Amino acid sequence: MNFVNTLQPWQWAILGLVPPAIVLLYFLKLKRQPLVVPSTYLWRRTLEDLHVNSLWQRLRNNLLLLLQLLIIFLLMGALMRPGRRGPELLGDRFIFLIDVSASSQATDVQPSRFEKARQEIESMIDQMDSNDTAMIVQFSDRAEIVQNYTQQRRLLKERLRALRPTMRGSDVAEALRVAAGLANPSSARGEGAAQSEEALPATVYIVSDGAVPPVSGFDVGNLTLRHVRVGSPEASNIAITQFSADRNPDHPGQLDLFARIENFGSEKVTVQIGLRYGETQQEATDSQRPYLDVKEIEIAAHGSSGEGFRLQDVEEGVFVLDLEWKDDLPLDNRAYLAINPPERARVLVVTPGAGSLLTALNTQTARRLAQIEVLSPEKLEQAEYRQAADAGVYDLIIYDRCAPQQMPLANTLFWGALPSDQRWRFGEKKQLPVVIDVDRSHPLCQFLSFDDVLAFLEGRSVKGPEGTRSLITSSIGDVLALAPREGYEDAVLGIPLYREDATGNILPNTDWPRRTSFPVFVTNALKYLGRVQYYSAAPNASPGDVVRIRTEATAPEVVVIDPRGKRHTVKSSRENVFVYSATEEVGTYRVEDGKGNVLRRFTVNLFSPIESDLMPRDIAVSEDKVQAARVSDVRRWEYWKWLLLLALAVLALEWYIYNRRIWI
Repeated sequence: MNFVNTLQPWQWAILGLVPPAIVLLYFLKLKRQPLVVPSTYLWRRTLEDLHVNSLWQRLRNNLLLLLQLLIIFLLMGALMRPGRRGPELLGDRFIFLIDVSASSQATDVQPSRFEKARQEIESMIDQMDSNDTAMIVQFSDRAEIVQNYTQQRRLLKERLRALRPTMRGSDVAEALRVAAGLANPSSARGEGAAQSEEALPATVYIVSDGAVPPVSGFDVGNLTLRHVRVGSPEASNIAITQFSADRNPDHPGQLDLFARIENFGSEKVTVQIGLRYGETQQEATDSQRPYLDVKEIEIAAHGSSGEGFRLQDVEEGVFVLDLEWKDDLPLDNRAYLAINPPERARVLVVTPGAGSLLTALNTQTARRLAQIEVLSPEKLEQAEYRQAADAGVYDLIIYDRCAPQQMPLANTLFWGALPSDQRWRFGEKKQLPVVIDVDRSHPLCQFLSFDDVLAFLEGRSVKGPEGTRSLITSSIGDVLALAPREGYEDAVLGIPLYREDATGNILPNTDWPRRTSFPVFVTNALKYLGRVQYYSAAPNASPGDVVRIRTEATAPEVVVIDPRGKRHTVKSSRENVFVYSATEEVGTYRVEDGKGNVLRRFTVNLFSPIESDLMPRDIAVSEDKVQAARVSDVRRWEYWKWLLLLALAVLALEWYIYNRRIWI
């Protein structure tokens, strides 16, 4: 049996005055009443009361007084916290590290791992003596001091109960560095600093499931590390660990989605995954909307499975993948994928003047795909053009009947001219070439048909370097060819849109610009040679990551709307970059301009196998396993609660006797 002092000496002194005060009140209480009787001998007890005026006679047979004194003594005993306990907490300074990462939301222990960890720490706080000090640090992939050193157990519990789990990953290294800096102050100040503060040892209790990377190169110093492991080895979890999109370069209108599902349990399972789509996250997560596709997959114990979905004609929106399975961590049973509108290419057109090419490039479709600049051939010699071409500013440069002296760092399309790198050559000019074959499997010639083109008046065959691919073949040879060039591609078309007669007049060479296939070819060139991502999968971030947002238009600020609908205004930094860090929620984030137009989307998903694997494990620090510590080993069996219940029972008995007037 041992006791814990819960009051200060002056408080005990005040409480010790209560029993004498109760007795004094009973002593001062007058009970005599004037009575008119015929003879005092008939009232012997009244006569005795008149003659006896001692203290003990006043208190004789007063059960209420005895019960009230008993209640006070029971309360005083409860305040001394009598109890019994096993091995005590190590030392008198404690640092409690609580894991608030995503895996702490697992429900394999009720109500959750996080709640269980909080209960364990609260139990250890109860074991502290009145002179012990403790602090609380929460950690996920970063550490934060919740409460600094204090002797107030009530304050520690209040701060502990205010904590909430996060969706972040987990890394205990930073939390240990925080603890070491407080226990080893000299190491926190750096070499050569004056050591005015004495290093005080501390015991660190890491309350976690152990789903953290090993900590290497850490100097324990004055710390004593103990691991309180939370979680059940019987935990099971099926998780979506990847959800991505890619476009087929041979079929720009086709979108391929890929998902990876992993089984972290010890039994083979058969699960269903369902894909939903919507223009917004609210639509995509609406359970009333039908699935686009549902698949049933079988996953071996501790195995994985990859599944794909193929869709057509989706330019932008939000996809949600749901895993229909009840496990111990629902957080990773849903994944988000956003598709942004095509990122516009930057295209330079070098042409002698207005014509059919510029008309086709001025359509709404072309403007949606590219930012187009126009330059005359005379300006190819200017330093401004050469600097931009050498810096790779443009994605595509179209040379109409002209060529630069040096090839640019960009893809090119030469129309009626040859590249200047001496690898290409034209055949002889011939009249009325007829298109024989078109390689429609290549993105540059998709949906291209010349059946309605009446004629090409003149043209030349094209011969390229090794590795050249023929795309259009005519009666005079290849008239459109494509060849690689050090990470870029050059396309050469030997059939010009205009020709020059004997007098130097510029005349149309074909009626092709009047046909449907002409804007189709121009659009294909912008998409393929301009490297337009027809489907642009939005970048994915992990919870807590910093996201850098770029926009085409220059703006002082943008608005980011998180998955809960909360709006965050983000100011522009240098180079029109917006830095956003409030990525705590899993889901889709929208970036809007001041007018409400959606500029970009990005998603936040867990995608962390180390968090999804719920098997509790040991923590290794500097290649040594942290010694396990169970809270039950330092548990205290409290008796004060029973004393308090007994005091309440005596109080009820006293109230009953008082109301029945059993004793006068």
